[in-house]
Amino acid sequence: MPADVVAALQVDFEIAIDVVRPPISMDGGDFVNDGRGNVFVSTNTLARNGGNKEELESLFKRYCGAKKLHVMEALPGATVRHLDMILKFVDFETVILPDFQDGPESQINPYRIELDRKTRSVLDKNERYIRKNFPKYRILKIPMPPILFANKQEIITQAKQEFIKVVALERGLLGKDKIETLNSGELVGLEKQVVGLIKQETPSAKFNTIEGFNAV
Repeated sequence: MPADVVAALQVDFEIAIDVVRPPISMDGGDFVNDGRGNVFVSTNTLARNGGNKEELESLFKRYCGAKKLHVMEALPGATVRHLDMILKFVDFETVILPDFQDGPESQINPYRIELDRKTRSVLDKNERYIRKNFPKYRILKIPMPPILFANKQEIITQAKQEFIKVVALERGLLGKDKIETLNSGELVGLEKQVVGLIKQETPSAKFNTIEGFNAV
């Protein structure tokens, strides 16, 4: 975007402007500032730039006019690791932080329990840092949606489809290129073929009951 603006200024107004490219690797969503020289990035940006906080801070001071660099934790799991997902300034002294809500199925899913724990740990750590280093900040807590997990039926459907494709490939029913382009109707037809083959070896195999699925 800066290069496009400069090109337009050069052509339309003949204004000579240089584009400065700081030697920093980062995503725009991982750059948060309070408007008073405090720059916040996640550990992800620190790692992408070699892990040397002092060196990264000097670059932000030189190119962005920063006064101090603060490194926070990013969310765990398969998500956008941008700090602005969980830290946002409304004005110079007002910051929005998430109020994390546990998911409804946390008690029965061991993986979800661990991910909820890690998420809460990250958010609590960040909040402690803000309160300790910026005691005059006004903190607003906004409810954060629970972590999105596939429900039981979605997981079973996906597992079934993957299984059908694997068997179809192994039995030579379809080639790899063709199998990835099947529409829903073709997938239903392929499922019937695969179930027919499996039933020859395991008569109790089905996809529409838990017992039959276990037999598969």
